Amino acid sequence: PIQMGAFAVFAKALPDIQYNLPEGAELIHLVHDEVLIHCPESVANDVLEVARKAFESSWRHFFPDATLSGLVEIGPECIGQTWAEVH
Repeated sequence: PIQMGAFAVFAKALPDIQYNLPEGAELIHLVHDEVLIHCPESVANDVLEVARKAFESSWRHFFPDATLSGLVEIGPECIGQTWAEVH
């Protein structure tokens, strides 16, 4: 049940991310519990904010009384030229 709950949060967040990405950004790949978005460096921080808001909103939808503390790990360390750079 826990894994399915995590998938539901992930699946609900994806359309919100896709719809709200700034111009020039493109959701290109999903890796387990990660989203890979290609974008110009100039909008990278905006992309992070879109993703953070989408995951937090989705979490609240399914688990309205649960804490968000430490749940969404999105920050400057998530920006890189390659997927390998951010791991």
